[in-house]
Amino acid sequence: MVSLEQLKEFMRERAEEDRRLRSVAVSGATLEEALKAASVELGVPTRRLEYDVLQKGSQGTLGLGRKPWSLMVFEVKKDAKVSHESDSEFMPEISSTEPVVNEDGHIHIRLWHDGAYIKVTAPVGEGAPANENQALELLHLRNVRDINRQVLKGALKLANGMYGKVGDYPHSPAADTLMTVDIDDQEMRASVVLTPPGMNGADISREELEHFLKNNGVVHGLMMADIEALIDEPVYSRKVVVAQGTKPIPGQDARIIYNFDTTLRIKPKEIEGRVDFKELNTIRNVLKNEELARKEPAQRGIPGRTVTGRSLPTKDGRDIPFDLGNNVTLSKDGLRVLATSDGQVMLLQNKITVETVMVISGNVNNSVGNINFLGSVLVKGSVDDGFTVKAVGNIEVLGNVGKAVLETHADIIVHQGINGGGEGHVIAGQSLWSKFIQNAKVEAGTFVIVSDGILHSQVTAGKKILCKGKRAKIVGGYLRASEEINASSLGAIGSDETILEVGFDPKLKEELDQMVEQKEQLEKNFNQLSLNLQALLKQERIVKTLPPEKLQQKKTLMAKHTEIKNQLSQLTDQLEKRQAELEALRFSGKISSSGDIYPGTRFIIKEVTYDVIRECSGLTFIRDGNVVRSIKYEDIEEDEIARRPG
Repeated sequence: MVSLEQLKEFMRERAEEDRRLRSVAVSGATLEEALKAASVELGVPTRRLEYDVLQKGSQGTLGLGRKPWSLMVFEVKKDAKVSHESDSEFMPEISSTEPVVNEDGHIHIRLWHDGAYIKVTAPVGEGAPANENQALELLHLRNVRDINRQVLKGALKLANGMYGKVGDYPHSPAADTLMTVDIDDQEMRASVVLTPPGMNGADISREELEHFLKNNGVVHGLMMADIEALIDEPVYSRKVVVAQGTKPIPGQDARIIYNFDTTLRIKPKEIEGRVDFKELNTIRNVLKNEELARKEPAQRGIPGRTVTGRSLPTKDGRDIPFDLGNNVTLSKDGLRVLATSDGQVMLLQNKITVETVMVISGNVNNSVGNINFLGSVLVKGSVDDGFTVKAVGNIEVLGNVGKAVLETHADIIVHQGINGGGEGHVIAGQSLWSKFIQNAKVEAGTFVIVSDGILHSQVTAGKKILCKGKRAKIVGGYLRASEEINASSLGAIGSDETILEVGFDPKLKEELDQMVEQKEQLEKNFNQLSLNLQALLKQERIVKTLPPEKLQQKKTLMAKHTEIKNQLSQLTDQLEKRQAELEALRFSGKISSSGDIYPGTRFIIKEVTYDVIRECSGLTFIRDGNVVRSIKYEDIEEDEIARRPG
C-alpha cells in the first residue's frame, strides 16, 4: 500500500520534472508538420520531442471544415529514461486513469465573415450530449439564417470538436470584434484585448487572430491552446496572453568526473561491527590503462527568441581542460584520463597523478594504517607492531620493522633491523637487506644479506644467506638456502640449537615435504578404510544378506575406497616428479664461517647431516660423497654484498 507521503513526494517530483521541461504549443495541417514547427521553436531534433494532442486534425466530414493539428510539445531531457510504466511500478496501487468529471456536451456558435459556424464537443462521463433544440436556440440568438439541418445534425452526432459552416447571417462589418495587441516584458510576451461584437458583427477566427498578430510583429511563441480557448470562449476588454518568447538557455560547462576520491578522508574499515583503525582505506590503487577520470564536454547554448522573432544570444558552456601530472595520459578523444603505469592515483596540486612510489613521511601506525600498494613504498620511519605493508615494487624502511608483515614481489631494504617478536613475517620476491634479523620469519626469492647478524629466526633464501660484518653472526633458529650460508660466527655457547641447511631449492623442498605429509595421511586413511571394508565384507559372507543400512555403508565405503586409491595414485606420480626435479638441481651447497663455529650447530648439506661437537673456526663445510667435510674458509663474493635493488 502506497502511503500518502509517498504519493505526495511522487507528485512533487513529477511537478518539478514538468517545470524543468521546456514546452511550446504549435499547430499544423499534419502531425508531422506540427512537430517540425516545434523542433524549430525549441531548437532540438524531433526525436527528442514528446507531445500532448490538444486538437486532432481532420480533413473535414459531412461538410465540416478542415481542422489543423494542435499540440503541446515538450523537450525530453537526454537522460530521461523513466517511462509511464516505471511510474506505475513505483505506485502499483494508484490507478493511471484520472478521476472522471461529469460534463455535458458543449455547443459553440461563431459568426465569421463567410458565415455562421458550429462546433460541438462530446459529453464527459455521465454528462448529457448537446441536442438540436439547444443548438437552434443559440443559432437564433445570433440571428443565423438558412440553417443547414444536415450539417447541424452531423455536428451533433459526431461531436468531434471541429467547426463547420451551418448557415448565414446578415453580416455588419462595422459591428465586428476589434483587436489590439500589446507587446511587453522586453518583447517576451504578447497579449491581445478583444472588444465584443455588436449585432450581426463577426467574431474573431483563429486565422484572423494569427494574421493580426503577424501583421503586428508577433511571429514566435504563439500559445495555440490559449488561442483556441479564446476563440471558443472569448474574453473581452482585458488582456489575454497569446504568445511567449523563448528564453535563452546557457550551455552547460564541461564537467570532470573523477573515478577516485579526490579528498583524503580517513574511513576505518568495519569488521563484524568492530572498527579496524589499521584499515584506513586511504590508498586508491590503479592499474596501467585504467580510466582515472572522464569529461562531460561543454554544451552549446540554445539562443532564445522574442515574440517578435528577434534572436536572443546566449553563452556556450565553458570547457575545463584536464590538468595532468605524472604517469597519466589522455585518450584519443581527449575525454578520458588513463594511467600509464600501476600505482596510487591522487590529485597533487589539482593535477591527476599516478605515483609509482608511495612515501610515508613517518611511521606506519594508526595514523597511516596498513598499506597495500601497486608500486614501491618508502617508509621514512618504522613499521610498528601489528601493521602490514604490501607492495608490488620495492619496500624500503629507513627505521625498524617490528611485529609486522612486509610482503612484495620485489626487494625489501630495512636500514635498521627486523625484530619480529616471534610473530613478524617478511617476504621478498627477490632479495632482502637488513642490519639484523631477530625472532622473525623471513623469506626471499634470491638473497638475504645482513650486516649484524641473524638471531633465533626462520630464514629461507632461494640462493644465499650472507652475513658480513664484525658482529655478523648466526645464532639459533632454522636457516635454509640452495647455494650458501655464510657468517662471521655460527652458533653460540649455551644457545638454542642452530640448524643450517643448503643444497636444495627451499621452496621445492617445502612443497615436497607437504606432499609427503599429505601422502602419509592419505595412506593412513586408506588403511583404516580398508580394515572397515574388510570387516563388513567378512560379516556379509557370514550372514549372507546384510541389512539395508549395512548395504548402504558398504556402498559408501567402496566408493570412498576407490576415491582415495585414485588420489594416492595421482599424488605418488606428482611426488616422484617433484623428487626428480629436486635431484636434477645440482646445487653443491656450502656453509662457511670466517670466525668461530660452536657446538650445538647442525649442518644439513644435500640431506647429509653433520653436528658440530667441537669448537672450530675459519672453515667452509661441503658434502663429499655421503659425508660432510670441512675445507679452507671461502669468503663471500664482494659484488653480492654490494648489490642493491635497481
